[in-house]
Amino acid sequence: MLFLPALAPAQAIDLGGHIGFYIPLGAMVEDASVQKRLQTAPIVGADVMAWPTKHLGFAGNVAWAPAKVAVSAGGQVVDEGSNVILASARLLYAFMPIQLGRPGPGGRGDPWSLYIGAGGGLASRSGAVWSYSSGLTSAALVLSLGTKTANSAWGVVGLELSDYISHAQFDAGTPTETASRVHHDLVIAVSFAYRVLR
Repeated sequence: MLFLPALAPAQAIDLGGHIGFYIPLGAMVEDASVQKRLQTAPIVGADVMAWPTKHLGFAGNVAWAPAKVAVSAGGQVVDEGSNVILASARLLYAFMPIQLGRPGPGGRGDPWSLYIGAGGGLASRSGAVWSYSSGLTSAALVLSLGTKTANSAWGVVGLELSDYISHAQFDAGTPTETASRVHHDLVIAVSFAYRVLR
């Protein structure tokens, strides 16, 4: 059995957003007659991170990407419009610790921090191209690696790579069901946040 120590109230909370690139890997649907593959797109989102200690944190975020879908059928490829929404809740561990103190003179603080994260999330796709009765939203395992600057008068800037690993299958259990596939939705983004200190 795993025993976790009692957590103190958050010593720092980062509130902000991010902008970057959504990079899907592999086809969502692929059979003898058609292939549907999401394309790389810009992504924007909102974030919150809470740090009870300088090493342990929690994060939640939601993001949207206007990702087109390349539909290959009959020797032709047509790009169809769609939307992707990603959401996650993760446990973070900073092995280069997060600065919890106030900025020093001149707005400078400690060096950059580096953290890893793991948790659960959702990957949801919408648009006419996904003409299925089920499977549009999938549960996902979310893994991340990120870095943040020290706190300053300008706030906190970060860079993060996340991987949403989900199970893609549409119309499961029906005559039109698609093959089950493991799908990776990568996000690489720059974040901007205001750090609230206790």
